[in-house]
Amino acid sequence: MALRVKTKWHKSENKSLEDIASVLAFTTWKVGVQAVDHLGDEDFTFESTQDRFAVLGEVLIFLVQIVDRWIHEEWKDDAERGQLVTALVMRLASTWHENQNDWVVAGEYREPFIVLFNERAQEYAEFSCSQQEGPGYPFRRYLGAKVLAVMGEKSINRWVIDQVMDIEVPEALKTLQRGFRGLFAKQNTDIPAVGHRQTGT
Repeated sequence: MALRVKTKWHKSENKSLEDIASVLAFTTWKVGVQAVDHLGDEDFTFESTQDRFAVLGEVLIFLVQIVDRWIHEEWKDDAERGQLVTALVMRLASTWHENQNDWVVAGEYREPFIVLFNERAQEYAEFSCSQQEGPGYPFRRYLGAKVLAVMGEKSINRWVIDQVMDIEVPEALKTLQRGFRGLFAKQNTDIPAVGHRQTGT
């Protein structure tokens, strides 16, 4: 079943950077959780709740890298783009913190998430991604490798890279982009679908 995400603003709503970051964070979280849950549904195994959150963290960070690329293509003001991505990461870090406190053990989880994000961002910066083409093979494989590193190569888990690259990423991006297209475009820009080229005239 497709996730329901916010895809448009009411006419009375003012779209501040914080507003956009808040909705994007909510959508990104839902998409990430659905992807991790689907891994479990497909019989990939997690040793612990901590491992499940570790995989979720990798997925969330991957999705933020994609959103950052999309924003860069549509919003040329680097200062505003930086503020928006920072606000998105901070909101996800807070949600991460709250959920780990609820489901794992009490502690401080915001800073570890931000540190991991910064580490991964340096690696993802080497990989190509666009709205028209989507994330390239190295981009998707890097996520798959990080998920495998958490889950281990036991039993069916050895195939998790293929599952992540070929199934989870495309499904996640379709949902994420539905939210992005409706909420982000500053002037109702028609953002092309991931993985599809626009034909010129």
